[in-house]
Amino acid sequence: MCRAAALQIGSLKPILDKHNIRLVGIGLGYNSLDGFLESRCWEGLELYVDNGKKMYSALGLGQGNLKMALDKGTRDRKAEADKLKVGGNYSGDGMQLGGTYVFHDDKILYEYQQGKYGDHPTREDLLKALGLEDEIVNLTEVVAPTKPTKVGAPTESTQA
Repeated sequence: MCRAAALQIGSLKPILDKHNIRLVGIGLGYNSLDGFLESRCWEGLELYVDNGKKMYSALGLGQGNLKMALDKGTRDRKAEADKLKVGGNYSGDGMQLGGTYVFHDDKILYEYQQGKYGDHPTREDLLKALGLEDEIVNLTEVVAPTKPTKVGAPTESTQA
């Protein structure tokens, strides 16, 4: 489900570029980085690996549990994510919840912490948080990547 969310958020890149807004992904990476890169869900976008979960800890991101994984809403979101054909796995820290943030300098303008697996903000909510409501009409359908490609390794994030 994280890969599907990454694909959806990554689809905002052309709009963000037009407004000189940087899009950065930060993930855990261990045991699942290769599959994430091969899925092409964040292709061509800036990606950092948070070894040691320093950023996750600093942001207060929580952990999920088995009950949450079995929740009907989670199963529904998984079915929707499967339609994008970016795959996924339960390797690494499968219980770690994530978040989506909009920063300006050192200020958080928008914060969305997952409450359940597969829980992510909409692209429309992100554009609104950036003051780009007028761009919502320019959103295009998110489609599955069509072919695998060779990709380079991301940069390791060392700051919290």
